[in-house]
Parts: sequence; structure tokens; C-alpha cells
Amino acid sequence: WRGRRAALSTSLVLPLGVAAAVWVKGVNTLDSMLGYRTKPVGGASARLDDLAMYLPARASAGCLAVAALSVGGSPIGVLRRARPWAREPASPNSGWPMATGAAALGVRLEKPGNYALNPAVDPPTPADAERAARLVAVGGGVAVAVAAGWLLALSGVTAWL
Repeated sequence: WRGRRAALSTSLVLPLGVAAAVWVKGVNTLDSMLGYRTKPVGGASARLDDLAMYLPARASAGCLAVAALSVGGSPIGVLRRARPWAREPASPNSGWPMATGAAALGVRLEKPGNYALNPAVDPPTPADAERAARLVAVGGGVAVAVAAGWLLALSGVTAWL
């Protein structure tokens, strides 16, 4: 059984992970170059990018919510406050990490005429920039820890722990 798990991770999961990373980067590049919803080709690449980034955007919001502990926030409270604002931006995905960051830091993020996330509070100050850098760094650490734990569990390494 253990050998099968190791074979699964090295022969199937690892190559799929690399292929998926290349595919997502290609989709992001297409969206950056052609992603205009008014053009036939650009509309398709923009929608494909929306689909490809659906789960990663929400996972990023989850990592930032956990990282809110590093700036004095509560993960559950941050997600509750961020949820209504997450759909404000035109992109179906960008609002989730932005709204979570705004809620975690207690700042308003606004694109005048388009959206205001956490509108009842003040815009960020220079001091908030340091807190934002900490939030993103810790959120990245959370993402790495989750990914490493998932890979270890999948490979069977945790069976002997």
C-alpha cells in the first residue's frame, strides 16, 4: 500500500501539479494579453481565467483569514465581514482576497466609481502598509504549510509519524 501511494505521488500527482501550474500560467497570460470581454477571443480567455482562478482566489482568502491572527484579527470574523464585499469588484475572483485583506486590516479599499470594500472605515495609512505586508507574508506561509501538509499526506510520509 505504501509503495502505491509513493508511486501515485511521483508518477501522477507531481506531473499533474507541474502541468497544472503551466496551464494556469498560460491562462493568466492569455487573459493579460487578450482578456477583454468585448472581443470574441478576449472574452473567452477572460472567462477561462475566471474559471481557473475560482478556487485559488477563495483559498487565498482563507489563507489571509488565518493570517489575520498576525494583525490582531479573528479568521471567522474576518471572513464574515469580507463576504458581502467580495462580489463588489467586476472580477468574480479578485474581490475575495481584497475583501478579506480589507477586513483583516480594518481599512477601506476603494476604486472610486466601481467598488468600496469595507466602506464604513478609513482608507489605509502608511502604517497599514507594514501590517498588510505582514498579512500577505503570513498568508503565504499558511498556503505553503497547507500545500506541504497535503503533499505529505498524499505521499504517505505521514503514515509513520
